[in-house]
Amino acid sequence: MSDQSEEILNESHDIKPLMKNYFDYNKIEQIKHGMCLLCGKNSKGNYKVCIPMKGSNTSGLKSHIQRHHKKEYKRLFPSNTLSTSETLSNIKSQRTLDSLLKDSGKKVDKNRMIVTWLSFKNLPKNFFDDMETQNFVAFINDKFSVPNKSQASIMITEELKKMQNNVKELLRKNDSKFAFTLDAWSGKTRKSYYGVSVHYITEEWNLRSFTLDFVPSKGKHSGADIARIFYNISKFYDVTDKIAGITLDNASANTTFISELGQLLRDDDIDFDIQDQHFRCLAHVLNLSVQDILKLMKISSENVDDSIEYSEGENSDISDEESEDFQLNDFSIANLISKIRQLHRKIRNSEILSTKLQSCCNAFDVKFKKPISDS
Repeated sequence: MSDQSEEILNESHDIKPLMKNYFDYNKIEQIKHGMCLLCGKNSKGNYKVCIPMKGSNTSGLKSHIQRHHKKEYKRLFPSNTLSTSETLSNIKSQRTLDSLLKDSGKKVDKNRMIVTWLSFKNLPKNFFDDMETQNFVAFINDKFSVPNKSQASIMITEELKKMQNNVKELLRKNDSKFAFTLDAWSGKTRKSYYGVSVHYITEEWNLRSFTLDFVPSKGKHSGADIARIFYNISKFYDVTDKIAGITLDNASANTTFISELGQLLRDDDIDFDIQDQHFRCLAHVLNLSVQDILKLMKISSENVDDSIEYSEGENSDISDEESEDFQLNDFSIANLISKIRQLHRKIRNSEILSTKLQSCCNAFDVKFKKPISDS
């Protein structure tokens, strides 16, 4: 086998170890190909069968072996050539949902599995209350009991407490101080929340970051309110004396937040420098700088109509009347950038226009990049 084919095999994790006994590998026009050693070469010394492997995909090699070299295929893939009786036997021996709950050397926490599944799939607590779902679960395993809404609420609360205790223990064992980030977030229901993330270095010098808490604001948005929320969270996890710094955006309420938090910590005899331990988010600073530059050029995001929604029907393309909006009669920088942003937004919100742009890029051998929001 050639050195190049060995290199290709090392690059691919999809090729089964035994497949290399039946194929040689090479690159033809930058695409990996597998040459069948069983089929051999022709009189000119070229392989009779050359199979392209786009993305190192081995399905073509497998199909070739299956169709033309059945003995080798059975040797390579014995599990794919089972008899009917063997297949039925395997089905009977498959693990069921009930077997997952049995102690097979590793204890499985049924409640945690259910809570994790409900949370990951964003399912309601009353998911199992309807008869159809209960019948479906019973069909899979009639010994598996599912919780009702009240039981699910209790399970979720209990698992939350367990996870909070695990986080407390994790933070307690770490000797380093912790950096925090805090920001507000609003959901589709217009309810706002505050998220607090923690960042620290382990004893092995590995960076660790995770969400510490996520709490509803309940209409409280003043700096003093935010300070009390953060203080309660840090108190709950016992890290009030281990704050290295807090990163925030430049909202005016956050300046008040830092001052109020400093007072709360001083009342607990904890040193907190409201200047040196307050960090302003660099991304937010850059965004503000760009917005100021655009304002100096008499451009603002208000010039672009965010309320317009572009459908994908027959009217989604730019009409003759609309194209007049993009005629560059005024060649001032402000007007030019404003029109470019409008055109950019129109393309980004239309699948038809995005496809046409991609076709133009392909025609001129230019790498296509999907337009993203600049606001």
